[in-house]
Amino acid sequence: MRRLSRFQNNLLTLGAILGALCLLVALAAVLTGAKPLLFRSGSMAPAIPTGALGISVPVDANTIRIGDVISVENAAGVRITHRVVSAEISGDTATVSLKGDANSIPDAEPYVLRVADRVVAHAPLIGYAVAWLSSSAAVFAGGLFTAYLLYLAFGAPARRSSQPEPHQDADRPSRGDPAERHGRRATRFTAMALVGLGVLTGGALHTATPSQAAFLDAAQATASFTSATLTAPTLTCQNSGSNDVTLTLTHAGDFANLYELRTLVPAKLWASAAWQPGTPVGVLIDADDSVFTYTQTTDVGFRASSSFGSWASAPALKSVRYTPPVLAIPLISDLLPGSLRCIA
Repeated sequence: MRRLSRFQNNLLTLGAILGALCLLVALAAVLTGAKPLLFRSGSMAPAIPTGALGISVPVDANTIRIGDVISVENAAGVRITHRVVSAEISGDTATVSLKGDANSIPDAEPYVLRVADRVVAHAPLIGYAVAWLSSSAAVFAGGLFTAYLLYLAFGAPARRSSQPEPHQDADRPSRGDPAERHGRRATRFTAMALVGLGVLTGGALHTATPSQAAFLDAAQATASFTSATLTAPTLTCQNSGSNDVTLTLTHAGDFANLYELRTLVPAKLWASAAWQPGTPVGVLIDADDSVFTYTQTTDVGFRASSSFGSWASAPALKSVRYTPPVLAIPLISDLLPGSLRCIA
């Protein structure tokens, strides 16, 4: 009978325990749709700090409430995980505004949702460990450990006892000593351990994508917490004709390759497109646009930002003054239309 040392038996037991835990986690994820989220920025601090691991579950949009932390994708396909600061429910859809706890202003765009991922639990620092598990070094180490467990379970050479085996009655099988029984039990669990370790190492590769707190959803992995810093573009205003203005975005010279210009109130995305470094972009803002429904002079805030992949710059802000038509009467309003003017 092959005998393993106490240390080897303990390794097999550890492998079985890890395997069982991983299988339970994988089963729970399949049954509930839960996703791990790695928080790569501090926009949700102090409630959820950088490096935290969160767990989210999908929920219907009409169950979302102010104060919930949810994870969604913005118009550029970037995953955002922030807190709900306003929510308007209409049937099975919800229009929500999000804001990071550490941010001074809400996100640039509202989100119209049917389903969202609500964060139900989070723990600090664990995200760093999960990120490391997705690295090539961790996968290699897990493979070595798995191979050694296989060796112990099925390929380790027999170690003969120095003591002669006592005479056994042919009709009564030997029960063996406690170490042998322990080793046999651990061997039976080895298959579970190996499958579980496969889930652990393979699943780590599919943990999370960065979100602005930021989506690390369960479809893509990141093995690094190295942050990228994008500088906000320069946003300038120039009066165009007697009624309109042109807002010009100037690239900051970093590796940003997308830009967008929007207003929160009124809510509108005015421009969003690919952006080459060194190329300024001019956007004409027409005072006759239907979003301007103000009946009195109002300062309208524009926000310009640049992005690259899952990183986005801070917004550049510029206010423009809107003056409504003198008389909102057909023909007369055409002669005396509303106007937009840059604010010095």
